[in-house]
Amino acid sequence: MNGWKEKEQTPFMVIHDLSKIFHGRLRQLAEESGLNESYRHILFHLSHQDGVTQLALAEMTRLKPPTISVTLQKMQEEGYVERKRDEEDLRNTRVFMTEKGRAFNEEAKSLVESLDSAAIAGFDETEKQQLMAMLFRIRDNLVPKEWAYAKKQRHWPHTHQGGME
Repeated sequence: MNGWKEKEQTPFMVIHDLSKIFHGRLRQLAEESGLNESYRHILFHLSHQDGVTQLALAEMTRLKPPTISVTLQKMQEEGYVERKRDEEDLRNTRVFMTEKGRAFNEEAKSLVESLDSAAIAGFDETEKQQLMAMLFRIRDNLVPKEWAYAKKQRHWPHTHQGGME
């Protein structure tokens, strides 16, 4: 498919190819369904931590604060999110999903789940568990220790080291 013989490819080359294929297919499915792909990632994170600060959301999505600000403004105008000043610290703005945002997120989640299912079709439960264990080990080998700690705490460091994307 890409001109490389299977035995010449490294695991990361295959992972990179899979990521590109997955995201390309996901973009295609989102367009076919009328979903704005740029909103999906933000709403995914809000579905796990609604009411997070705008800065924390920028860190979680690995988007620059000005980019997240402009995108959230559009999302608020379209009714997907609501932004409110933090009552305890007026310097912070908190972001909340609306009902429209939740509905969008559920539809996007359904697309991702269908793509996930297609990707691992024919795998038995043991193979799925083994694959996930290996992928988690690869991720853990590549993620700096402060990112692993931050993920557990659901607070991301301000520095973006290690090529996290």
